[in-house]
Amino acid sequence: KTISRIKIATTRKLDILTYKWAQAITAVSSHLRNKYLNLTDKPVILVPVTAAPNLKPERKSGRKGIKVVYAGTFDLKDGVKSIIEGFLLFGNKHENAELILAGKSEQQLDYKKEYQNCQNIIFKGYVPDSQFYEILREADVLCMCRTNSDFSNAGFPFKLGEYLATGNPVISTRASDVCTYLSQEDAFIVDLDSPSGIAAALESITENPDEAGRIGLNGFKKYETFFSPETNGKLLHDLLKSI
Repeated sequence: KTISRIKIATTRKLDILTYKWAQAITAVSSHLRNKYLNLTDKPVILVPVTAAPNLKPERKSGRKGIKVVYAGTFDLKDGVKSIIEGFLLFGNKHENAELILAGKSEQQLDYKKEYQNCQNIIFKGYVPDSQFYEILREADVLCMCRTNSDFSNAGFPFKLGEYLATGNPVISTRASDVCTYLSQEDAFIVDLDSPSGIAAALESITENPDEAGRIGLNGFKKYETFFSPETNGKLLHDLLKSI
């Protein structure tokens, strides 16, 4: 508890120094942008997450089952519990489905122990970048299902940009600014903390693979518009020229 209080106090102090010393500020969410606009008269622009393109060159058809992937941290804000429970609801009807969870943390080890008897849930642990981006690219579905928490709603999910960059179908909760950028035409958007919503989205993707593929490619177009290095690089370039 003492360490947590020190971390909070240090973060607040650094936060104050940031907007006092900076000539301009970038924010990843509208919540943070509005926060700094109320604190300073310096330029504050919205620059969401940026990811490199990782588009799958060709889409194989006829593969049995469905490969669902989550890759990231395992904190409570990340909604991994909802992803697992949603997958299990879906997996009861689809024996060939598998859930791959990549990332390493103490919480991940707890999940691994809790679900050790679920043979179609695979805990990859830490994977190097060379394998990480391949795992995303080769997934049938990618899940970004943050919870209804202050952290989730104040920030923006960094993994969402990487997921959309693959052109694969993405399941996302309505956290933070997600619905500012995406609609049901671009991703399978579900309620916060809703395993049943995740299960229903997986069912829809399985029953309508062509439609799911179309939505995934629409998501890639949104990636190009909002989350690509070219788009956000121009925002930063213009900001630097203005100060």
